[in-house]
Amino acid sequence: MKHVQVIVSVAAILFGVSLVGISLVAASQVQSQGNQASRREMYFKSEVLPDHALYPLLMAKDRVLLEIAQPKDRIHLRITYATQRMHYARRLIAKEKYSTALSTATKAQKYLLTAALEARQLGLEESCMEEITSSLRQQTDQLIQIQEYYSDDEQMVLQTLIAESESFLQ
Repeated sequence: MKHVQVIVSVAAILFGVSLVGISLVAASQVQSQGNQASRREMYFKSEVLPDHALYPLLMAKDRVLLEIAQPKDRIHLRITYATQRMHYARRLIAKEKYSTALSTATKAQKYLLTAALEARQLGLEESCMEEITSSLRQQTDQLIQIQEYYSDDEQMVLQTLIAESESFLQ
């Protein structure tokens, strides 16, 4: 009976390892994004950007942390994620991965505006709102700076993000 349990356990482990392997290979394949193609890469650096094959795992971890966080902690996590995503967008621009950078900047904006709305709904203290306002100003400045890398259509997306920030800041 113990031999059967050992065989089943080994088979389950092999199955799990093969699923992870297949997932990594599939994640590194070319993925379609509209009319452009984006390729996820596997590289070994201290920073994992959205073009990395393992980035979806980090996103899943972030979502889990947001789900289990207390409301005030969730707001601070969103501010942190927004700051990280904007940093990632700038790093992607440096790698000339403009489409992925634009998508990442859009996600940064979503995190920050969601934090702002949630903080207003909860009626959090002024220091939290000041932190959000400061982050929005910094992010808006960065959005303005990266516009030069984009075509007119993409600049319209950035203009919309900037307008969203400015409407909150008023």
